[in-house]
Amino acid sequence: MPRRKHDDLAAREHLARRVRQARVQKGMTQQELAEEVDAAVQTVSRWESAKLWPSLPTIYRLAKILNVEIEALVGEGPAGLSSKEAEVVESWRQLDTEGQAKNGYIGSSTGTR
Repeated sequence: MPRRKHDDLAAREHLARRVRQARVQKGMTQQELAEEVDAAVQTVSRWESAKLWPSLPTIYRLAKILNVEIEALVGEGPAGLSSKEAEVVESWRQLDTEGQAKNGYIGSSTGTR
């Protein structure tokens, strides 16, 4: 069964957001990332604008350079987080409101920590 263009575009957009988020979180410019991954800055720009797919080996290199798990780039979890940080976020999501308040995650009047 052939893939639909929409599915490919949605996946490219998802990866594009994740690469950009992880790059920005690491404090890198597109030029710096391009140099690290041995690509043209225009290529990095095309990855981040969902106009081009990086190859699988390149995704692996991006994850290493950006110090994130491959899952953080292509998966559904929060981008730019280590495995341990993603685990903490997921644990927090599992708590009900009372559990979040009890553990100091939300205040009783403001709804924030």
